[in-house]
Amino acid sequence: MTGPSLGPLRLHGGNMTFREVAISKIKVGPRARKRFGNLDDLKADMQSDVEMLHPVVVDEQLNLVAGGRRLQAAKELKWDRIWCNVRAVADESHALRIELAENKKRTDLTK
Repeated sequence: MTGPSLGPLRLHGGNMTFREVAISKIKVGPRARKRFGNLDDLKADMQSDVEMLHPVVVDEQLNLVAGGRRLQAAKELKWDRIWCNVRAVADESHALRIELAENKKRTDLTK
């Protein structure tokens, strides 16, 4: 089973490319989150017409930079492939800044 597919679409912009990647090719490092919390709402969104609004972020060697919960949800949904934002990442510090920037974008909608 695969996730939603947009066909061979490849979008380019600056230092990133959006493309579909085999989940088995994505490498998860030791810094990645070990506990994902409840993924039911995320999985429901990923299967609905909303789908996955934000692709996971990987570097050019397919190391996970951000989006561990989305990746785990896709695995639990038995997807073979997932949309990724493939970024040019200069070093570990740059990867951490990308991860932090993504996490800072979140807003608690209950406030």
